[in-house]
Amino acid sequence: MITSIYQQKNGFLWFATGAGVSRYDVQEFINFQFSPGSKRHISNNFVTDIIEDTQGNIWFATEDGLNQLTVDDVVNIYPTSQQPFAQNTNWIMRLYLDSKRQLWIGTGSGLQYKTEHGTDFISVPLYLNQQDTPVQTSIYSIVEDTQHRFWVGTDYGLALLEPNSTTMRLYQSDKAQAISTADSSVTTADLFSDYILASQIDNHGQLWFGSQHFGLIKFMPNNNTFQHFFSTNQPKLGQIPSNYITSIAIEDEQNIWIGTSKGAANLTVTSEHFDWLTAQTFNPQSLPTDDVADVFIDHSGLVWFATDQGAAYFTPLKQSSRLYKPLASQSELSGSNVYAIEITQSGDAWVATNKGIDKININKKTVELGPLKDKTSQSLINNIWNVKTDKDNNLWFSDAEGMSFYDQRSDTLKYFSNAANNPYGFPNTDFYTVDPDQEGNVWITGYLDAGVMLFNQQKGMIKHYFNDANNLYTSGGNFTFDTLIGNQGELWLATTNGIFIIDPKTDETSHLSLGSERENIRIGGIFKDEQGVIWAATQGLGLAKIVPKADAPQGFSIEYITRKQGLPDNRLKAIIGDNQGNLWLTSQHTL
Repeated sequence: MITSIYQQKNGFLWFATGAGVSRYDVQEFINFQFSPGSKRHISNNFVTDIIEDTQGNIWFATEDGLNQLTVDDVVNIYPTSQQPFAQNTNWIMRLYLDSKRQLWIGTGSGLQYKTEHGTDFISVPLYLNQQDTPVQTSIYSIVEDTQHRFWVGTDYGLALLEPNSTTMRLYQSDKAQAISTADSSVTTADLFSDYILASQIDNHGQLWFGSQHFGLIKFMPNNNTFQHFFSTNQPKLGQIPSNYITSIAIEDEQNIWIGTSKGAANLTVTSEHFDWLTAQTFNPQSLPTDDVADVFIDHSGLVWFATDQGAAYFTPLKQSSRLYKPLASQSELSGSNVYAIEITQSGDAWVATNKGIDKININKKTVELGPLKDKTSQSLINNIWNVKTDKDNNLWFSDAEGMSFYDQRSDTLKYFSNAANNPYGFPNTDFYTVDPDQEGNVWITGYLDAGVMLFNQQKGMIKHYFNDANNLYTSGGNFTFDTLIGNQGELWLATTNGIFIIDPKTDETSHLSLGSERENIRIGGIFKDEQGVIWAATQGLGLAKIVPKADAPQGFSIEYITRKQGLPDNRLKAIIGDNQGNLWLTSQHTL
């Protein structure tokens, strides 16, 4: 997984990944990873952003800490401000260098900056309306306009920091005036209160914002006018391909590149026409995958794309793009990315991919592509994040549009939408995991503001945990990769920050931090064996063995199995057990 691409002044390219950060000097890759004791050790493997300051230092933002690589190739783990919030200040999401050469960081608890020659970071809190106390918020994007105002993407929408001010306030969307003639059902208030995930300024001083739900915004800060680019669920060629904008890169005054959840696109400004770049099966010159996390234009004019299947670059001077991919993309499945596999009582394997759900007959070794496509028009045709069977051998699926339930006996499919104003009370965000319990309910987790939900088909939403900012899970911007239900009915969550446990009987929640308290370690997978031992696949600490023990801290003893004990890699992605008592692990490159 590549999250960001950057080029320093001397031409070296940097690739931020989920397994560290790599520098390419045209001859070789130099890797920096979580590896205590080594000279290339960084605080966390999941790197979110990269920037170079005016002194030639390279800064790496990670999920747990800010790292500075000096011009002497020395890595320093750099402290951030702990005020006004101590939680999540080490979760760095965005880096930005302003016109005064000050370094800005967007953290999981707010905005901070450091002067060019200063050593300490200073917090810039966000205040809502007329409140006297600041609020904790994640910072997704930062951009400075020609009047030296800062426009900041927060959990509460677009915020504004005026020159010489020490606090941020939310932008007053009632000042904004739309100049676009495009038909959009999105209100101005909803548009500017969405997550602004990306921002850039062009040579005319116009700001470009990419939102999570409502597409692309061209904003003129001097007169508060804006143009909105938005599409329906099934956009036509020439329209914006997706309303989920992850990144923006400005090539020139006529060409704006965007990364989206459905590929990349180039906007010709005068014609308002979008040219799409997407992944194409069996085409080695297409994107590796449609999930584009970043678009970057290097010094020579090449347009680079960061995806979860590698990097690609595009140039109009050649007939095709060149791809750098970790693995071949050709397969017999609908999509090249496989997120989950569930085997039913009949022995069929249901496979969740980035292009829908497939069914494999293990005995016959045949694949049925999209067996449920005819039963639905919208769901189960794009990214399917998870699939699980319940006690009656029915199937549950989770995706960006909500959740689906398939009754195998009656061959019927029921869809539970998470669209805005849905009847179930679901938040409008991707659903990542589903886990049916023995009572006929299903646990649901999702992205950012989803929290953790306990849902019943007949009763609706039974309980909703972590649905406000007053907890470590939500305030830290955490989400869940995997879940399991314990012997007492408690839910274990393998998350971006260790393990969270929910007891639905008492509604008590607890956090099991792996490693030291200083480290936020991702848990890619979790498994419970027949003896009740919990095994966690960590991304940096190897395999964690968690044994219930009443007299141990937090009620568990934890033992780590790492490369010292013969594990080929400490960066594990997933774990499962078989009926022979064996554990199967996947890492970045090995099984």
